[in-house]
Amino acid sequence: MIKTLLEIKQYIYKNRYLFLLLFTSIFIFIALLPIFRSGFIASWDFPKHLSKAEFIANSISKYFTIDGWDFTQYLGVQSFLFYFPGFFLLIAIIHILTFKLLSILFIYKLLVVLSYILLFLNVYYCAKSFAFTKNSAFFAALFSLTFNTLYGMGFDANFAIGLDLQFFAISLIPLALGMYHKIINDQKINYIQIVLNALLIAYIFLTHLHTGIYLGMILLIYNIFLFFQIKDKKTYLIKNFFIIFITLCLVLFWIIPLLKYFNQYGVQTGFGRATTESLIKDFFEGKFLTIKYVVNFFVLGIFVILFKQKAKYSYFLIITVITFLLSIKFFHYNSNFVNLALFLQENRAFAPLGIFMALIAGLAIGSIVSLIKKIAFKFKALNFKILQNKIFKIAVNILLMFVIVSIFYNSFMAVFKRINTMNNIIKTEKDHEVSPQYRSLMEGINFIKNNLADNERMAVQITSFGYFPPEVIGTNVYFYLKTKKPILGGGYQESTKASGNFLSVCDTNFLSSASPDAIYNRLKYLNIKYLVLKNEAFTQKLDNFFGFNLLFQNDLLKIYQVSNVNSIFLSVYNDIEVLETKFDVVKPFPKLQYTLINNRDNNDVVFTISYSAKWNVYINGRKIKPTENYDNLLKVTIPNRGKTVIKLAYKNSIIEHIANIISLLTLIGLITFLIYQSKIIKKLLEPFKNKNIIFEKFKKTKLKFVLSVWLPFILFMIIFSYLYLYRGFWN
Repeated sequence: MIKTLLEIKQYIYKNRYLFLLLFTSIFIFIALLPIFRSGFIASWDFPKHLSKAEFIANSISKYFTIDGWDFTQYLGVQSFLFYFPGFFLLIAIIHILTFKLLSILFIYKLLVVLSYILLFLNVYYCAKSFAFTKNSAFFAALFSLTFNTLYGMGFDANFAIGLDLQFFAISLIPLALGMYHKIINDQKINYIQIVLNALLIAYIFLTHLHTGIYLGMILLIYNIFLFFQIKDKKTYLIKNFFIIFITLCLVLFWIIPLLKYFNQYGVQTGFGRATTESLIKDFFEGKFLTIKYVVNFFVLGIFVILFKQKAKYSYFLIITVITFLLSIKFFHYNSNFVNLALFLQENRAFAPLGIFMALIAGLAIGSIVSLIKKIAFKFKALNFKILQNKIFKIAVNILLMFVIVSIFYNSFMAVFKRINTMNNIIKTEKDHEVSPQYRSLMEGINFIKNNLADNERMAVQITSFGYFPPEVIGTNVYFYLKTKKPILGGGYQESTKASGNFLSVCDTNFLSSASPDAIYNRLKYLNIKYLVLKNEAFTQKLDNFFGFNLLFQNDLLKIYQVSNVNSIFLSVYNDIEVLETKFDVVKPFPKLQYTLINNRDNNDVVFTISYSAKWNVYINGRKIKPTENYDNLLKVTIPNRGKTVIKLAYKNSIIEHIANIISLLTLIGLITFLIYQSKIIKKLLEPFKNKNIIFEKFKKTKLKFVLSVWLPFILFMIIFSYLYLYRGFWN
């Protein structure tokens, strides 16, 4: 019995950091369980991102593509031209591989939760890769969850404003950096690790472009200072070549059209506030935004150098502690230093910097713990009579243990409080069901689903319905997700120029100040059949206007039908009689055909479709080049009078086909390569060659630890998390 207890004690001590990592991971998961309450997450960008995930899952399962034209965005847009497909691609693949048993909504929520756990574990891995002690690595991982980021909210900003794409990419940065560091410092070329690292870097780029660029800058700074220290430069260059080459091949399918059609994006895009083009422009014009980037990357460069060189400098501990003490204010929830963080970086790139500040903090605390141990050890070694006293030795050990436990405890409590904050701000539709406004909202949405035509377009006022914040619940994409009808303004975060031009139609200022005639003409020009407004005083001017027919009204909403609106994607077509139309607009590469009588020479026809150079136009079988009108809509000029057949077909260019093939073949080749590596397969299958031996070995060595250590530990963790989060203990 005593022997078994000693073995268990030794086992726990040997694996103490594994317990700590599991302890915190379970706590994080349990803390974020409210996210799995029914309904959508009530955060700004969540409905937009969920609509993207549904679109890509449908495209892959039905048409085996993520490319094409997306008509769920009003006026249409090339899918993922100015947005990031990586996160949604992962959701779609999981959805399909599970035979659609796991819903897209559930997978989405699960990945949001996992991003927090991944951040915590990946920071620990990164720190260990840079030869941090386990103490320092663990504290760094803890503090990565407390750091203040955008708007001073910490990483819980994810649930308030929906930064899930960015945050998921950020959580992978430490893993990519740690893997790269090991690859470069390995004397041999390990092609398996190179392939895995390239896949990860490419995926970060595809998930969030800014975060990918940020990682690229970190690796560039790392290599600038590393290049002159590398002795075997040939091996070093070969490793970097393969990583860069594979990464470029994997992202080529998205980067090529993004660069090719860069001039077509509107003001609001998935790039965030600053684009690569504006950064280059700012640099030459000497604007301040560039300085902010330079400051960030310079600071990161210093951190990376310190991480790389820390073993060579005896004064590194002092530098680390001073850095931590100067930056500790960043760890306060309501810190005034948040303004400095936003001053450094406006466009959300400050969040990755938080990871490195956490690494510095972990290094500092871990170093302090190590320093205390060293001082205590040297103190004990002194040859004073009082030091030989057993009671004094016990007292010193207790004091030392108290200090170390206090550091661990306070670090844990800082994390628990921050995670508890996240737990309290997570809201889903379930939390709003009891409100009268929500019931009124659902009443209007059910009317739209049951009574309005499927393919007719809708404009929804951009406003706060009840107490719901704009863009969270009750507007734009939320209406699309609930009704599956094309909506003007829906998902306009990746707007084309055309969508950006017409977004003002949904603006409360325009709707309240413009005359009924002006509103009507604008909606008719855009072929918008239905208008959804908040039931406010200004809407009374539309009630008796000839162009609007009030279909539905309650205390929250009004739904109007707009008169004389066609459903054939034509906006301006004077002196034209449309005889027949054939549409195939559901598929990713839509086709539209019009048979008409034209009564004017050189007659301009404007379609309610965003202009794109990828639209192929044929008039009576002859291919012509489409143009765009002043509103950036697709315009076609019919040269001759008489019966005319116009065909519109959306197609990829030759260079895009080549890019798609290269990316797909690269991915298939890499997967084949990884599977083909017999060493991996052998290692995976080796334990199963002799099941009896494995079972006996497990029974002798592991079973008692599972029953006596891991099972009680996991049960304790679940109970502790529940009491802390949902019963207010220790708060």
